[in-house]
Amino acid sequence: MFKSAYEFDTEALDLADRRVIASPKLMARAMKRQQPRLRRRVLKIVAVEPGRPSYPLRWASAKQRRYVMAKLRREGNLPYQRTHELVQAWDAKFEFSEDGGAFVVENTSAKAQWVVGADQQPYHADTGWVYGPRAVDEFVPIVLEAYEQTWITVSDPFAGVR
Repeated sequence: MFKSAYEFDTEALDLADRRVIASPKLMARAMKRQQPRLRRRVLKIVAVEPGRPSYPLRWASAKQRRYVMAKLRREGNLPYQRTHELVQAWDAKFEFSEDGGAFVVENTSAKAQWVVGADQQPYHADTGWVYGPRAVDEFVPIVLEAYEQTWITVSDPFAGVR
């Protein structure tokens, strides 16, 4: 019967073990450093104001057209003047918690639902407003790549992340 014993230095394994235990804090710190760059990249995708609409506008219904026109008349905003509030209401940031975190992209405007959200109206789509649910497909790969690269850096004991 053949028996053999091998001795090896466990310092590398011990170091890896300590890094895994410390990784949530290290990841949070490293991703916070990434936040300004990622925020700029994501906002370039979603916080875009299109040009002027093309007429005639394509309304979802005659009832909707009457409602919107009456509302704009009450507000004294005919002809309609953009406030740019919708584009300025975008934000992109990391939110960290004890068990992880998330990269959140949101528009806090009350009008976002109908202009860029799930209930986007036909004339907003025709004008060129970004459709939020579709924009996710553009920025998620950017965020995931940054996360993966950061994890590689954090888990590498020679990368210098403390």
